[in-house]
Amino acid sequence: MTLPQVPAAWLIDGRKISAYLMNTEHPRGASKAKYLMGFGFTRMLLTSWQMQS
Repeated sequence: MTLPQVPAAWLIDGRKISAYLMNTEHPRGASKAKYLMGFGFTRMLLTSWQMQS
């Protein structure tokens, strides 16, 4: 899958995705992780998108 070029300001640090957004054990990120996983998102999928840009 090829992603369009995006401004650098829109890029998210991969550590924020793995340590917060997709971490089911994080005190504030767990609910977000569970919500996104319910739609089929995974930590690997989101970090691979980030690395392609």
